[in-house]
Amino acid sequence: GGRVVSQPVAAGQAAAEVVGQLDSYRLWRQVLPLGSFPEGSRWRLTARLRGDAIRPGDVGWKVGTLRFAVNTGTTTYVAAPPLTGTFDWRTESVELTIPAGLKSLEVQIGQNGSSGTLWSDEVTLQRLPGEGG
Repeated sequence: GGRVVSQPVAAGQAAAEVVGQLDSYRLWRQVLPLGSFPEGSRWRLTARLRGDAIRPGDVGWKVGTLRFAVNTGTTTYVAAPPLTGTFDWRTESVELTIPAGLKSLEVQIGQNGSSGTLWSDEVTLQRLPGEGG
């Protein structure tokens, strides 16, 4: 499952930890308020991440993940590159342009059917210059 830990951290005093289990979905999730995300606006999700022995599940998308879950009637995922193996703290990010017909939007970080441990810290969501609202 997930928990807040005091070690290891990239900065500050706490980080989020997810210990994965093959074929079990263990994700930190934050639902975002639709009114703050106008159609066409551009956003970047960034996090400091650290992994220990992250092993993919039985299909390619079962990995550690940093992503948006975007629902416009069906849910699609816009994700940073897959997180696997063992790695020290590094910065990962993913960008999203808000589509028409948005019904729900979430940020998700964790283990999507993979094993091992993933830590996240310094998670930020930044609006980028450009179209929309």
